[in-house]
Amino acid sequence: MSSTMADVQRGKKLKELREAAGLTQEEVGLEFSVRKQAVSEWENGKSRPDVLKLRKLDDLYGAGGRVLGVFDLGSAEVSQLRAEVAELRQAVRELQQHAKEAAGPPASGPGVEGDEAPPSSP
Repeated sequence: MSSTMADVQRGKKLKELREAAGLTQEEVGLEFSVRKQAVSEWENGKSRPDVLKLRKLDDLYGAGGRVLGVFDLGSAEVSQLRAEVAELRQAVRELQQHAKEAAGPPASGPGVEGDEAPPSSP
């Protein structure tokens, strides 16, 4: 990604918000399972975190929506994100249903209707 002046300004704002939250690049990297170099690239405008990471950054920094504002997410991007979340929720529901069906009926034990008690020893 080629950095523009706007990318550099966004990165500076991300750095300000991170520092205001009292976090290091390494701590943020650990939270996102990325190297601190990735966080540095976000803050230098060399790359951009995806929308889900931006949302999590906002929460992590306690920024009250300011991280998202830095990237000026439009309503189309927000709508797309909502649609993706709805699809993921549906997929989770389907997986849960398949898992439930695959598990079959609950196991029954002695004394439960349909089972015979073990023979008693003489």
